[in-house]
Amino acid sequence: MTRIPDFTAALEAARAARRGQPWRLVATGGRMDVLLDPDDESRQARLTGGAAVLSGQLVLAAAGYAATAVFLPDRERPELLATLSVRARSRPGAVDSALAQALDGRRAHTPLPSVFGAAAREGAELIPLGVSCLPGEETVHSGQLMVLSSFADSPHAQLRAGCALQRVLLTAIAQGAPARLVPSPEKIVDLQHALRERLGGWLNPQAVLEFEAAPMPPAQRRPANVRGRQPV
Repeated sequence: MTRIPDFTAALEAARAARRGQPWRLVATGGRMDVLLDPDDESRQARLTGGAAVLSGQLVLAAAGYAATAVFLPDRERPELLATLSVRARSRPGAVDSALAQALDGRRAHTPLPSVFGAAAREGAELIPLGVSCLPGEETVHSGQLMVLSSFADSPHAQLRAGCALQRVLLTAIAQGAPARLVPSPEKIVDLQHALRERLGGWLNPQAVLEFEAAPMPPAQRRPANVRGRQPV
């Protein structure tokens, strides 16, 4: 039978890492629902809800359970952001185990994909911004700014972007080069147009991250202001 206490603890850890989350958790048997606050349908709610789902999947995978996530599974219940269900026992993978440990701030002792690959794993793009200031701001950032973007901007795409954001952040922690969000997710809307233009006008910015140390770029990666899909 599934280890529901571990499952619940993983999602609670995701909530604790991002205070004031506008969603709640309901666990029944081998299933966990992430429910949106009816008064809050913000981008931040969906991004952090997606992050919570990925955290649950990682901890369950590290414990030897395969869990399947379904986003917005019921059209009659728009408040149901996602359902995470345990399907079967599985052998823990090295990457999942390392990222689960990163939830506690621990560095990995095993090779991991790059943060670019981590974003791509969840269907997103992580692209260097190429400047030290965000559009319209005077603050100079000492780290490297990167934009996490998706190919669509629907509620479903924002949930998937939340998974990508969490995977990127955990990968950075596991590799010993933590990143932080700048600005907060609720402010990204004000920057979306300028960032979209910076990225070539075809991607949807979901978050901006500042890395303390520049991640190792993939081979033949092009600058942010060049149109076309970025290789990963």
